[in-house]
Amino acid sequence: MKREMDKRITTICLILCLLLLCGCQEISADYEKPLAETGKNLYSIVTDPVPGSIGGEWAVIGLARGDFTAEDGYFDSYVKNVGSYVKKCGGVLHTRTGYKYTEYSRIILGLTAVKADVKNVSGYNLLEKLTDMKDVCRQGINGPIWALIAYDSGSYQIPVKRNDETQTTRQRLIEAILDGQLSDGGWDIASSSGDADMTGMALQALAPYYLKTADKIDEVDQAVLDRVKSAVDKGLTLISSIQEGDGGFSSMGGRSSESCCQIIVALSSLRIDLKTDKRFIKEGHTVLDALLSYYDGNGGFYHTDGEDEINCMATEQAYYAMTAYDRFVKGESPLYDMN
Repeated sequence: MKREMDKRITTICLILCLLLLCGCQEISADYEKPLAETGKNLYSIVTDPVPGSIGGEWAVIGLARGDFTAEDGYFDSYVKNVGSYVKKCGGVLHTRTGYKYTEYSRIILGLTAVKADVKNVSGYNLLEKLTDMKDVCRQGINGPIWALIAYDSGSYQIPVKRNDETQTTRQRLIEAILDGQLSDGGWDIASSSGDADMTGMALQALAPYYLKTADKIDEVDQAVLDRVKSAVDKGLTLISSIQEGDGGFSSMGGRSSESCCQIIVALSSLRIDLKTDKRFIKEGHTVLDALLSYYDGNGGFYHTDGEDEINCMATEQAYYAMTAYDRFVKGESPLYDMN
């Protein structure tokens, strides 16, 4: 009798141990604490946000679209800095490279995030800067992707073209993105195979038309929307196929936290739960697990494996990516849907 009781106790103990082990292997680590810590750290680093890819729009977008509460005047200071910069440039933001029209798109997103007027920035209407498709597309696939995201961020009406410009329309922007899709289902600037970063960005732009939630969807023909459906499905298949065993991704031959960020924003924009969709879980790991592997435990993120110092760009992107996922979890609008 005693021996039978001992066996039962042993069996129960084994079951409890297995349950505890399963709990330790739970899919996706908790992101809420890193999200809060990163927001606080980012706010302390970017004390005076200015136009730019670092210390500017991406930090502002993350802080404005997240649950972080900035002090009064923080976002006003950003708007003022943008106004001064645009005035100093005479409304021309692409002089350095001659064709980088994503500068306008990025600033439109930053201003829209803080509910500022993009139609009168020191007397300049930034929406007008993207009305020529030839200019928008000179930078490559990056151009139409971010122009579409920018115009859709506030459901902006695209201004009528000037002179002999090739008029930008939502349909033409979408068609340019679709035409840039590679045979493997992904997107890239120069390569013949899909890149995680660029594919993620393209999916972010197409998401409102795939889900048919875009406010201006009536500006796009049904035939183009059908192409969007097929393109996004192929893009998701590509993303699933190149995801690595730890849930992460490589871009241009190297692993980075930023690649994880673009995929997290893309999946969240498409209302796909990265924690439960088996297509995006590899060996029990999700892309969120991979992103958090770059976390320093104190509000900062590394760019690549093995770094000793946190990277500002990586930290900004990680913050807005976690914010995008957090908004999805809470049933809120996607990161770039700022209506």
